[in-house]
Amino acid sequence: MHIGATEIIVILVLFFLLFGAKKLPDAARSFAQSLKIFKKEMHSVSDDFQTDTEEKRENNGESDGKSDTE
Repeated sequence: MHIGATEIIVILVLFFLLFGAKKLPDAARSFAQSLKIFKKEMHSVSDDFQTDTEEKRENNGESDGKSDTE
């Protein structure tokens, strides 16, 4: 799914209508901060998942895909 130029223009016009020119920078700043926090939390969840998966492999005696015979 790709967002084209028309969709971006419609979204910007809606932002201007909803927030007005004075509040738009604050809204954009708040959105960017929320996006940054979301990305940080997603990275944290991904790291936790990877750590848990590695621990389960170690506990089950599975290898990480590398063989000692190479």
